[in-house]
Amino acid sequence: MSSGKLTMVGDADKKPARIHDLVKAPANTPWAQERKHSWDARDPATVYYTPETLADGTPTTALTVILRTKGCHWWWSSGCTFCGYFNDTRDDVTSEDLHSQWEKSLAKFDDFDTMGMVKVYTSG
Repeated sequence: MSSGKLTMVGDADKKPARIHDLVKAPANTPWAQERKHSWDARDPATVYYTPETLADGTPTTALTVILRTKGCHWWWSSGCTFCGYFNDTRDDVTSEDLHSQWEKSLAKFDDFDTMGMVKVYTSG
């Protein structure tokens, strides 16, 4: 009678690989970790602006800020790669780092005075 457990023929004592481990495996390699920790945690992942249109049809400029964080719950719990922001994570980001990232974003675009909208995302 079947126990309901997934096993490979000839590998009865080995657990099957979890999709989470397979997806996150490349991010855990030494070269990937070294690259992630080479980024300054006080700098945002990216800051850029694009032309946008408001709901009433008025053209405006939208600023997008992507803060470098440790990643979202889904990245850590299941290895989700839906948004791709997991590529910009850093495991040791502190509250002070996040404040620094925000201040640098403000300074880069004169406190957002010329922006019609601001969109903020976190990495992961």
